[in-house]
Amino acid sequence: MISELIYKVNAFEDISLALSLINSEKSPQKMPSLGELQKKFGEFLPLALEQYKLKEKAIKKLPSFVSVGCLFEQRSLEQSTSESVALWKAGFFSSQKMLSLTGGLGIDDWAWLKLGCTVKSLDPNGALNQLVEFNFNKTLPAEQLSKYKRLTFTAEEYLSAHGIEPSIDLIYVDPDRRQENERLGGNFSIFQPNIMELIEKYGNLCNRWLIKLSPATDFREIRKWLPGELHFYSVMYKSEVKELLVEVHPLGAQNILRSAVNIKESEHADIFHEVDDLEQIEKKSDGLDFIFEPHGHMNILGLNEKFREHPDLISVTTQGTLFVGKCTFPNYLGRTLRVELEFKGSLKELKRTLKDQNIAQATVTARDCSGMKGHELLKILGIKDGGNRVIFITKSGSEFRAWVGGYLFTLDK
Repeated sequence: MISELIYKVNAFEDISLALSLINSEKSPQKMPSLGELQKKFGEFLPLALEQYKLKEKAIKKLPSFVSVGCLFEQRSLEQSTSESVALWKAGFFSSQKMLSLTGGLGIDDWAWLKLGCTVKSLDPNGALNQLVEFNFNKTLPAEQLSKYKRLTFTAEEYLSAHGIEPSIDLIYVDPDRRQENERLGGNFSIFQPNIMELIEKYGNLCNRWLIKLSPATDFREIRKWLPGELHFYSVMYKSEVKELLVEVHPLGAQNILRSAVNIKESEHADIFHEVDDLEQIEKKSDGLDFIFEPHGHMNILGLNEKFREHPDLISVTTQGTLFVGKCTFPNYLGRTLRVELEFKGSLKELKRTLKDQNIAQATVTARDCSGMKGHELLKILGIKDGGNRVIFITKSGSEFRAWVGGYLFTLDK
């Protein structure tokens, strides 16, 4: 139903304008009644309802698109890259002429276009392609639009018929990680399109492929499926790991490289490469004890293991996700807190110690606690959530170990 309406939307200028205003207008915030919407949009009511439903998510993810009244479709919006991540990606993996095998909502295409790249993009969903054309006419100037071609093909259909032009210097693919409406998680071998088969057939025609994957994908498994040099990038934005990228050079040596990327608001990023020396970026303390928790983008690539090798750190969890020591690290690697108090015992004893120390409010982070979560421990310990302290708790056997950490606001910029 929605796809049929998208096909029609450009043919009705008044309806197109009214639908666009749902997203571009900051008021009214409250959705009109169904009767009012039916009167205003007629057969386009389902598409209008979808815009109201998706607006809040779209504002956070694609503010530039919302501000000019672009339209959205649920599944493609969920799978799309956020603006800031897309712009960083297009700048870091620069290209003169790119082939995008899985266009989707086109946010990555849009970012490369804004940076001067010529983009040919494929997607088998004709209605979605119509929606992308509608949105790009609102967000891109004619000069950039002239460098874009969107074609209704699957990757396999297009490559079988046309191959890869010699001028293409980057092939980008964001495979579908669902099958019959079920999420496939990190099962790389059954994503669509089948990346392994495509690279096996066409990897000799372009030696630079960039694949966007879910952070749930086990990067170690991918080595079994893909040839050549693989460079993995775990990408974090606003404290959340957004995606796992792998740059593949099919004709390169069998090698793996790893980098953790923390994107800032300006689309610039702090990047930690596995060859970097932690001791070159640490700050020594004057005898103070600190507790350090690597960010998730370090952990999913196993880069937190480098902290195990550091002479001034001790891992206090089996997976190397929490360390204590006498040094601090930049914020883009993880959070460092000053240890105010360290103690251990049963949960009852921990509760008594907190009461004796007049600690009535904190956030709780649980690691290796037999499946217990922070919110559960908060209730057991009888303290309120929040404040400027964090209580880290681990468990060994029947004994719990806890550290009360205070945030650093002056040490690490």
